[in-house]
Amino acid sequence: MSLDGVIQSSGSDDDPSGGFRHGGWHLPYFDEIAGRWVVEGYQAAGGFLFGRRTYEPLAGYWPNASEDQQELARPLNERPKYVASTTLSEPLEWENAHLLGDDVCAR
Repeated sequence: MSLDGVIQSSGSDDDPSGGFRHGGWHLPYFDEIAGRWVVEGYQAAGGFLFGRRTYEPLAGYWPNASEDQQELARPLNERPKYVASTTLSEPLEWENAHLLGDDVCAR
């Protein structure tokens, strides 16, 4: 599990760097109850914390999400996003995204 609570993406095309070859394993177990739990958690969140490797694909996807994905897209797009990265620079492209800077622990 990463700092921002991501266990892995649901797709089988997960980033294989570091030798990870098991993308998509949890998708068969992801039912309506799990989906509702995720939606409720996103809607209740006051903001989101991402590392660069999570932020970049999400920033490219969620601002253009389809209408049927808006339950997840709205909180992700509207709420503050804090990005821990030493390689990205301001301004970040995703609305309400803020770079934490070099010394995250000092914040």
